[in-house]
Amino acid sequence: MQHVEEMLREMISKYEQQHAACTREVRAQLDNRPRALRLMRKRKLLEGHIVTCENRLHVCMQKQCALEQLEITKMQIHALKYSSQVFKRFSKRNSMQRIEELTDTMQELSEDLMDMNDLLQTPVQNVDDDEVLAELDQLQAEVQAEVQAEGQAAVVLPQVPSQMVLRPAVVPRAAVASVASVASVAGAGASVASPELPLAV
Repeated sequence: MQHVEEMLREMISKYEQQHAACTREVRAQLDNRPRALRLMRKRKLLEGHIVTCENRLHVCMQKQCALEQLEITKMQIHALKYSSQVFKRFSKRNSMQRIEELTDTMQELSEDLMDMNDLLQTPVQNVDDDEVLAELDQLQAEVQAEVQAEGQAAVVLPQVPSQMVLRPAVVPRAAVASVASVASVAGAGASVASPELPLAV
């Protein structure tokens, strides 16, 4: 069958080449009308042969497909025969209740498999890149606005001086006298040399 198809394809190719050459010759012989008519008849015959070969090629393809389907049917028949033999052996070793349980289990597994196939065939949600870029720009603008607002609201505190100037404090004379009297009562021999004592703050 494949050899016949190849031969038909070669014939179609040959007739198409002759048809193209005949068409060019007709255009060149337009001044010679009898010659042009004969070439047109030849061109028409070639067209008919091309159509016939294409139809035969189509029939051959149909027959080849039918043979392939018959081969598949033959394989299915062999599979059914083998299945029936296996089922007979299985039915001899197991009861009908066991067979019904296995049938129910296979049915449940088939339904679960179909559900999984439906889930896998669910179309994935498409993401629009333009929309994502727009949301990213908006988020960046919001973050920049928050940073600027925080910078404007920040309070600048004055710097603490690194050195402090200590000034002596002037003690009143009455306080000095009271300190001296307390020292004399306690038996201390301290004497006040100056009416004013510097105290560090």
